[in-house]
Amino acid sequence: MSKKAYIAIDLGAESGRTIVGVLDGDRLTLEEVHRFLHLPVRLPSGLHWDLTGIWKNVLEGTRKAIDWARQRNLPVASLGVDTWGVDCSFIGSSGGLIGMPFCYRDPRNEPAHKKLIEALGRESLYEATGIQFMAINTLPQVVAWHDAEPDVLGQADRMLFIPDLLNYFFTGKATVEATIASTSQMIDPRSGKWATELLDKLGLPTQMLGEITPPGTSIGPLLPDIASEVGADEGLQVVAT
Repeated sequence: MSKKAYIAIDLGAESGRTIVGVLDGDRLTLEEVHRFLHLPVRLPSGLHWDLTGIWKNVLEGTRKAIDWARQRNLPVASLGVDTWGVDCSFIGSSGGLIGMPFCYRDPRNEPAHKKLIEALGRESLYEATGIQFMAINTLPQVVAWHDAEPDVLGQADRMLFIPDLLNYFFTGKATVEATIASTSQMIDPRSGKWATELLDKLGLPTQMLGEITPPGTSIGPLLPDIASEVGADEGLQVVAT
C-alpha cells in the first residue's frame, strides 16, 4: 500500500494549526507544518472573528502542507477542516458573505439566551434540542442577530458554521456538516434534522437551513484559483470532517 498524505486544518478558538497526516499501511504519523494565533476583534457592531486573517493563515498552512508532501514525493489524498463549534455566518443568494461572523463571547448573546428561555421554557427547549443551556449556543446567537437585523436572516440563502464557511471558500460549495451542526441547539436529536418547528415558534426564518451532510462526505475539489494559490492539484478533494 503506497503512502498518502492528508491535510488537517484544526482551528481552536484562539489558535490554529495545519497538520499533515501520513498513512503508511496501518501506521499514521503526524507533522505540524503551520501554527498561528487568531483572536476576535471588536467592531462597532460587536465582537467578531478576524475572518480574513484566519483565511490567510489557512491558505498559508495549506501551501506549506502541500510543499512538505511534495518534497517527500507523497500524493495528497484530501484536505479537511475542523473548528470550534456554535459560531455561524450567512451567505446571500449571490454567494457573498452577509456580515462578519460574531464571536460566541459577544455580550449580546446573554440577553438573547434569557429571552429564549422565557419564550419557550427550559423543559420544552431541552425536549426539542437535547443540548445544555449556554448563551454561546448558535440558537441564542441567531435570536440576537434576528432581533438586531432581521433583514440579514431574511436575505440569507445559507447559514454556515465556521468549518462549513472555510470549506465553501475552498470549493465554492455551501454544505453543513452534521457534527458541527449538532453544536447549534437547532437540531432535533432524534431525527438529526433541523428543528424547524422550534424555529417557527420563535419566528425565525428557516430558508437558510440547507441539507445536512454526514461527516466523511467529499464536498468537492478546490476551486481552480485556490488550487493555483496553494500549489495543489485542481482535483484535491475537500472532505467534511
